[in-house]
Amino acid sequence: MRIEPTYPSWLAAAKSMALPASTEWASPSVSAISSHGVAADTLESFARPFMLTSLVAATGDRDATEVGMSQLALFLSARAGRDESFRLFSVSPSAALPEATSLALALWFGRHRMWEAMEPHLRAEVATWLRESALTATKRANNWVLFGWTISRFLSSVGHHDAELLALERWCEQQVDGWYVGGGWYTDGGSATFDYYNSYAFHYYLYLVPFLEGRPPAEKWVARLGSFLDDLEWLIGPDGAPIRYGRSLTYRFGVAAPLSVTALLPDVAESGAIPRSVLASRVMNYFATREDLARVGGVRLGWAGQQEGVAQRYSGPLASYWFGKSFVALLAGQASSFWMPEWKDAEPKTVARTRLSPSPGFALARSEMGSKLLLNHGSYDRTATDLRLMADDPFYTRVIYSDRSWPDQSDAGLSGGVSARIGRATYVRARPVRVDFNEDEMSSVWSLRRQPGPFRKRLSRMKGMSRIRRLWPLRHFVASRERTVEVSSREVAGWLIVRARLTHTASRSATLRFGVPEELGPADHASWLRFSTKTVLERRSVGESFGSGFYVLCSNESDIHFAIRLQLTAPAYEFE
Repeated sequence: MRIEPTYPSWLAAAKSMALPASTEWASPSVSAISSHGVAADTLESFARPFMLTSLVAATGDRDATEVGMSQLALFLSARAGRDESFRLFSVSPSAALPEATSLALALWFGRHRMWEAMEPHLRAEVATWLRESALTATKRANNWVLFGWTISRFLSSVGHHDAELLALERWCEQQVDGWYVGGGWYTDGGSATFDYYNSYAFHYYLYLVPFLEGRPPAEKWVARLGSFLDDLEWLIGPDGAPIRYGRSLTYRFGVAAPLSVTALLPDVAESGAIPRSVLASRVMNYFATREDLARVGGVRLGWAGQQEGVAQRYSGPLASYWFGKSFVALLAGQASSFWMPEWKDAEPKTVARTRLSPSPGFALARSEMGSKLLLNHGSYDRTATDLRLMADDPFYTRVIYSDRSWPDQSDAGLSGGVSARIGRATYVRARPVRVDFNEDEMSSVWSLRRQPGPFRKRLSRMKGMSRIRRLWPLRHFVASRERTVEVSSREVAGWLIVRARLTHTASRSATLRFGVPEELGPADHASWLRFSTKTVLERRSVGESFGSGFYVLCSNESDIHFAIRLQLTAPAYEFE
């Protein structure tokens, strides 16, 4: 299936993905695979494909309208069924908050078409359930506050609003504004977590909801979206592959949702080298050409197929259907200037260059062929704790991420990461302690977490250990032995020069290592690459063209410099 940047092509793609999955929620094959249980997974398996089906129905498609209304009727009748797994409204309001949001939007699309099809007593019951879920947003300290805000605005649109919900909306907006750090980026919960939830949530609901209400969004939100889109283009490779970084990658081309939402905002001018509908279509095609998105039963958890390791414990069988957010441009209609029927997709001719994005702490590089690379200085997983006894968090703690390589999730070879061998123990990056930025250089200091050995891994799985880790004596013991690594990035003559240096360690036996991502180097190269203690700079200057690959510019065993220049071919290596 090929998706072109045209209205008919997007509509056909959305329909082919939505309808096969719309009945899956009622199938006996749905089982509990998430941490929330079978009832929550069943609710999720209904709500997310239903949201996409309703979006297609809002375009006037008869098939989607018929399927959507029939499934909604079946869902409402099953909510009080004898089978415990089908008592969908018995899911706790807090756990149901994301799916309540999907349901609210589905009932809102097409000028409340699905809502108006419900009986009055069912509307009242659903409104009560949505309200209960929305009010639980105050217990959250992340992007979930936007779920409460969205549901509240929907209830206002159907005449089920009150003072408590109005206070909730104001609180949610204050929280979101407090998490904005500049450059178009929000941190997910006031910590230092910067990832694709800026696409999935922050730069989606804040614009979609005002559009559905028939009013423009706040000017500050529109300005932030424009800044974010400038960085988002750098996170997408020439074939449409997003850089494989952060959690919830199973949402696939949901990464493109902010590109699509600009169709609803005619005042947001094009600013990138590639039109937004073309870039969004390119992201969709990366996945559409690698798996059968229209197969019976819908799109399962995974990436290009059903790979393991890219879904979180809270993801149900059809959690991936949040990629449906990226089709929201269909609401703009076929006459929108967003569509580019005459565009011939091609990567613009670019030279290798870099971009430093200080707000999230990202150093971004683009090769002559357009391949993208991210060096993470400032983002970590807010759900991680500095004392948990686990190896590391590979989708945040590596130094290098790209659109072509996966972060190694094993203990054996930290592909793209920096680790330290101190004495007999191995340490990996845990979370940033400090991030600094000036005009041409970005640096960060990260704490190091000791990788657990076999005994510590068994200990971490013992019942009650989560409480023991929080004990103050243990916290004080770990903090007193904290070790850190400093990583800095700087552009020099078209090169991104990276330096890694161990700090706060008195051990003379410390060795710093960098793992080359396997997809960026020869297939037969070892996962671990220990850099030479000699210098390459004796014979070469930084300004010369070194070709492609990773080069040690200056090194000793606890202080590394290397340069990165990506091409689509496998790079060569020269070490002394």
